[in-house]
Amino acid sequence: MHKRSTTLLAALFVLIAIVACSNNNDELQAEIDDLKAQVVQAKASASDAGAQTEIDSLTAQLNQAKDDLAAAVTSASEAAEDATQPGGWGSRLKLVRDRGKLICVGVNDHPGFNYIDEDGEWMGYGIEMCKAYATAIFGDHEDRWEMQVISWADRPTTMQAGKIDVMVLANTQNARREATWGNFTTIHHYAGMGVMSRLDSGIVADDWQSLDAKTLCVSAGTNYVPAAEDLKGQYGIDFEMVQLDDPMPAYDQGRCDFIIAGKADLGRDQADFTNPDAHVVWDSLMGKDPWGMLVGHGDDQWYDLIRFVEWVMINAEELGVTSENVDEMAATSENARIRRMLGVEGEYGQEILGLDLDFGHNVIKKIGNFHELVERFYSKDESKRIGGFFRPRANDALWNQGGLLFAPGLE
Repeated sequence: MHKRSTTLLAALFVLIAIVACSNNNDELQAEIDDLKAQVVQAKASASDAGAQTEIDSLTAQLNQAKDDLAAAVTSASEAAEDATQPGGWGSRLKLVRDRGKLICVGVNDHPGFNYIDEDGEWMGYGIEMCKAYATAIFGDHEDRWEMQVISWADRPTTMQAGKIDVMVLANTQNARREATWGNFTTIHHYAGMGVMSRLDSGIVADDWQSLDAKTLCVSAGTNYVPAAEDLKGQYGIDFEMVQLDDPMPAYDQGRCDFIIAGKADLGRDQADFTNPDAHVVWDSLMGKDPWGMLVGHGDDQWYDLIRFVEWVMINAEELGVTSENVDEMAATSENARIRRMLGVEGEYGQEILGLDLDFGHNVIKKIGNFHELVERFYSKDESKRIGGFFRPRANDALWNQGGLLFAPGLE
């Protein structure tokens, strides 16, 4: 009987060592309770009083040691764990590969970024980025990506549900969203919030006080709503705020006196109005509007993987590697940075993230570098655009060309 009790004690040590690595306390408690039941059964089968006394004593020791052992094993497990690959690492990539495709999400009516064309096909900058991520993971994007439609107001609940892989939208980064929505990836558009007002409204362009007692149309569920509230306190004014899924038609029809949106888009919106000359876009900016894609919290590998794709496309622009010359560059370039980026020699962490060494080559060949992507939808040259509208690079130019766009080196 003593041997059996000792075996049960050893089993308890092993069991705690296994389940202590789990974050699920309910499962741990269930396993421990099951083992305690086995000890009780052993006590019931004791053949003499001495053996029973020994089992009772051992049971008391086991119950006392249970919490201490669990804490000790957990501490040892955490000490031995690779801190670069914490809990959750790799779960999203495995899910995507098992599914066989990448799920991206966005609105379907944002010209240049996410929209459906006359043929019913998804188009836009965000769509191309979704294809780029899929290409990095699968080697190609054909039949390897899916777009799901949401509204702007759906974004927080969509991210918190955790059922999509990447939100490829013009998401403005701010502290609250970073904490409650997910992780913003590389900032790719450095914009400012702008104002457009009707000339017949009595509002004076660039005069914040003239907004007092007026009516604002604004996109519901966007960062423009709290920004508008900040304006009231900042300038000691008050105005009515009408929140709509798409405020532009209401503003164009005269329901509101002014509108707040990304300044880079206001000129394009103005051109589509019934009478474009009846409106003025202010020179003044009312706030920062940095855009980035979003991934969920909890999986650093996935966060890094998505950023690696973006970094490759930005570095490719900087190094002059395009979809047209990438094969030649891989074969003949003697630039160590180019050869490493294309997976010809060396590495910079691709395999740690579950990517092929030459994933960058595939992405550039099938999607292009960052400049090519921008030109596809925002070029000044209409012959180069397959959709979208002209939007100057301005702050979105590379860091070495007077802009703010910057990606870490691929070393």
